Amino acid sequence: MKAFWNSGKNSDHKGIHEILHLKDFISVDGRFAVQLAIEWHCFEDTNYLGPRKKGDVFRGICAAFYTLKGNKIAHVQIYLNLEEAA
Repeated sequence: MKAFWNSGKNSDHKGIHEILHLKDFISVDGRFAVQLAIEWHCFEDTNYLGPRKKGDVFRGICAAFYTLKGNKIAHVQIYLNLEEAA
């Protein structure tokens, strides 16, 4: 799934190590949905989802809805909420 996310236009994960934590999964008739907690660890300065410095860790919650065609993902709709730094 992560390879799919990172392959799109403007995905630019350069300088980021992304960790996905699956919270919920549901699948019905060629469709599936997931809820993920995501951690992004910056190993260099980057502008991914805003300016970030090397060593920064930021987090978010994501809901993603996938439609399959055959064995491949044909469509995805993603909702992302970044968590505010404490």
